[in-house]
Amino acid sequence: MGESTDGPGRKPRVTEEEILRVFRRAETPVLTTRMVADEIPIGKRTVLDRLESLHARGVIENMQVGARAQVWWLPDEDDEPEKQSDYMKGFGAFKGTGFAEAVQQAGEELDAGFRERRERHELGDEGDE
Repeated sequence: MGESTDGPGRKPRVTEEEILRVFRRAETPVLTTRMVADEIPIGKRTVLDRLESLHARGVIENMQVGARAQVWWLPDEDDEPEKQSDYMKGFGAFKGTGFAEAVQQAGEELDAGFRERRERHELGDEGDE
């Protein structure tokens, strides 16, 4: 499974891809934290931390199903009409706030302004400002 140890007493490291592979190979549409932990060589608390991190970045979804239980799943490809760029995924902690979209829009406006200014400069109209 790609486990590696860093020496005596160290726990095996598990990659993000190994965690996601558990979801892809699962026979059920959702998994509990325990179900994921049973498939990889790290503790339940560490698995929970890793799942929460993946969720914060929008890589997986989750839902509370009891006082202390939650389930996790990979979002359907059809849920997102177009794949998010790596740039947008980087704003995962701000998912649902509109912050990523606002930053992207500001960037696009700046790019448009720079392109317009470059075009004016190339045409020799830069001194008219």
